[in-house]
Amino acid sequence: MFFTCQKQFTCFGSNGGHEFRRLVEISEKSPEPRHSVVRKIRRLQEPSENDGQAKTDSGNVSVDNAPTPLKEGLPKFGPFYFDDDHILLKAREDAWDRVLGKIGPANETKKSTEESEKIKQEFFSAIRDVEKDAMETYVGGFEFTKSDFRLMMIKDGCFFLQLALLVLGGPEPLGYPPNHVIFGRDQSKKKMTLWLDSMFYVGNQIPVVVLRELMRRKFFQQLLTKGKWDQPSVLSERVLYEVLLLPFLPTSVPDKGFSQLICCRGRKKKDRRPCTLLKDQPPPTDVLEGLRRMILGPDQSRNEEYEPDDMDLEANWRENTSEEKRKINAVSLRIAGIQIRHIPGVGSRGIHFKGSNWGSACLYLPTFTVDNDTELILQNVKAYEISQPLGKNEREVCSYLRFMGDIIRTLEDVNLLARRGIIHGSQRNMDKLPGILKRLDSKDLTQHLYRVKLQMSSYSCPAWRKHLKKILSIVAVLTILQTAYAIVSYHHPRKC
Repeated sequence: MFFTCQKQFTCFGSNGGHEFRRLVEISEKSPEPRHSVVRKIRRLQEPSENDGQAKTDSGNVSVDNAPTPLKEGLPKFGPFYFDDDHILLKAREDAWDRVLGKIGPANETKKSTEESEKIKQEFFSAIRDVEKDAMETYVGGFEFTKSDFRLMMIKDGCFFLQLALLVLGGPEPLGYPPNHVIFGRDQSKKKMTLWLDSMFYVGNQIPVVVLRELMRRKFFQQLLTKGKWDQPSVLSERVLYEVLLLPFLPTSVPDKGFSQLICCRGRKKKDRRPCTLLKDQPPPTDVLEGLRRMILGPDQSRNEEYEPDDMDLEANWRENTSEEKRKINAVSLRIAGIQIRHIPGVGSRGIHFKGSNWGSACLYLPTFTVDNDTELILQNVKAYEISQPLGKNEREVCSYLRFMGDIIRTLEDVNLLARRGIIHGSQRNMDKLPGILKRLDSKDLTQHLYRVKLQMSSYSCPAWRKHLKKILSIVAVLTILQTAYAIVSYHHPRKC
């Protein structure tokens, strides 16, 4: 099984490695279609029933952490999955032919054979420059000749980019016939959601270094001039926009190259403005890692090591508090005297708690946007973290989902956070949020969020504040009585 990005590992049997190399040699010498050879290679990569778990000391990852196979009919990219669907295979070839100028709108002159060959060589030359970085992105598990790898990156990358442009700008800029099976105007929005799911699937990735190199080619630069590329509100689309398009748009500002809607300031659309989250950081390895970074936001200086007092308090809390009581939802926090406030410009790493003996104690949360594909996208990010050799304290998105699942347990919690400007989305989607978070729950909890839960659970409202409401009520009643008495005395003075 395979995973993409910088920390991927591969499961291989000893005999499978030799057979794998033999199949690659056959694929280079024989006319057998590439997808047939890759299917054979993938069968060798599947663990048998007797294999058991992979040994962690050999650099392999356990079978339990492997992603499930992609659904049939979804686009597949890169060396680890390959399309058996003839419709998707044809669409992939169409995407490449569109780049070469062999197909296009009726008003566009088709390229000659010589011109198409020149374009092809230009793409090969461009990918050759980033080939080493791209191959290092996939850690082990496949062996292609450099020319085969280049061709795979180019064809799959062009297909990936055109799907991204279709999702972000509609079919018109691409110039395909209206009835095209993938890129036509007649395709439904439901299919686009499925394609987005496949583009953020674990192991089904093309390196960003390849995608950006392809975006620099004349064909894609011309497409950018033909479309209207508004900043999307859906999180998955926002990642594609910021990672793939924003660096190449003429109106883009380099220093604001990776922001996120969930951190926009202002609830009203006209008041929203992007916040810089990953300034001065290198680009993500692929769009799935970009999605994870967007959810987490930048590192926060407040995430410090525990003080000794904190450690003692934590040990006591673990010993004397049941798991159910540790789950503090939004409504119970309000009853306990803890305010919940929206903190813009950060991701989950910006969550923090501030206690106070004088003012209100506050839990600060970033924006959580809910849309139609929220559950699918978060499932993919969770699977990505599980597939990586990360400790439980490093699975930050899994921890964030668990934390928010504790905060949001009922529709009353949802409505409270929506009024605070934290949860955004249609009422229909927001009503589904408690169920979504329950299904995405995990046992992971980072030190950062565990400490926040510890601080909330250990917070005790000052005694004077507990009785403040009663005192103010008594004062209000006495004030009303005094005012009424003064009015009566004025209109009906005593006679001496």
